[in-house]
Amino acid sequence: MPRRIDADARRREIAALAAALVARRGTDGLSLRALAAAAGASTTVITHYFAGKKELLQSAYHAAVDQARDRVREAPCEDDPRRLVALCEAVLPLDAPRAENWRTWLAFFGIAVGEPDLGAVQRRRVTGHRDLIAGAVRAGQRLGTVDAARDPDEEARTLLALTHGVAVEAAFDPDDWPAARQRALVARHVAALAHPPSREDSPAAPARESS
Repeated sequence: MPRRIDADARRREIAALAAALVARRGTDGLSLRALAAAAGASTTVITHYFAGKKELLQSAYHAAVDQARDRVREAPCEDDPRRLVALCEAVLPLDAPRAENWRTWLAFFGIAVGEPDLGAVQRRRVTGHRDLIAGAVRAGQRLGTVDAARDPDEEARTLLALTHGVAVEAAFDPDDWPAARQRALVARHVAALAHPPSREDSPAAPARESS
């Protein structure tokens, strides 16, 4: 009997291949012919699973998001003091697959500006990760590894901006940003949270307009 194909698994596999092609060639370089070659299939097989390039691009973006989400889920539980660092490191390009993951996201950022669906996915991805980091800061305060005066939501925003900024730099210049340097920067910032915030660390109040 012919081997039964799991349609959902095959679709996810093709979407992951599409994400990898986007990382190497950009969204304009994602063609049905190139994807079919990477999948060892015909273009007819690709169009069987995806109605068109727009749907394929969306699926590729979701595949990249899922890859990062899987790493985030591997972080230690909330009562583990290593959780905060682990949540930050989960989205850093510490190795070749993670760097490819970031190049996929970066290729989609321009499209997400004009595509409400992709933009919504991006916002959910960022806010969801930020909420996890804020929860880890609160857990750190309960464990005594984060000073009680720290604002968890503001610290989460800072850590998210820090990790995303490092990730972008490392994705384009991995020689200047090896994994050790990425980890050291995050660890240094997280360690500083054990101390009370300075005046400079406090969020600035919105400027008042003069009448």
